[in-house]
Amino acid sequence: MVLKLTRIADYGVLLMAKVAASEKPCVAAVELSGMTHIPAPTVSKILQTLLAGGVLSSVRGAKGGYSLVGAASDISVADILLCFDHELALTACNTDALNCEQQDNCTISHNWQGINRSIVRVLHHISLSDMMADDFSAEFCLASKPQFSPPLAVVAEPPCHACTGV
Repeated sequence: MVLKLTRIADYGVLLMAKVAASEKPCVAAVELSGMTHIPAPTVSKILQTLLAGGVLSSVRGAKGGYSLVGAASDISVADILLCFDHELALTACNTDALNCEQQDNCTISHNWQGINRSIVRVLHHISLSDMMADDFSAEFCLASKPQFSPPLAVVAEPPCHACTGV
């Protein structure tokens, strides 16, 4: 078994990084498709999801496109991922223990919950600008930022900016 992000969520982080790195005030979907070699319809769908999630804004017209809603340093990886998955959870007991068929027999759910909290904490501490840095280290990132204790399962309503103070 491999724990991994959906391809769409991974592409969402990549597209956000491309928007952040652009010298233009707005980047068109077709430009992002060209930069990333992700098909234009997929890029458009991802951008609409990021727009609805509150991490991107858009401008219509000939010089329109997409831009970040704030600084890349103020948008966490968790903010981006929550646009796609609506919660960050490794196991069913991290979302709703009442729906777990092993609830009465499980002796490890509390450990999974602790692991999940740690992973969510890391994702909230890592900013988009961190992800864009060539010398980024998650260990350094955690050591240099204040602690954040997210709830058991983090649900996107609206995008979380708990670490950024926005």
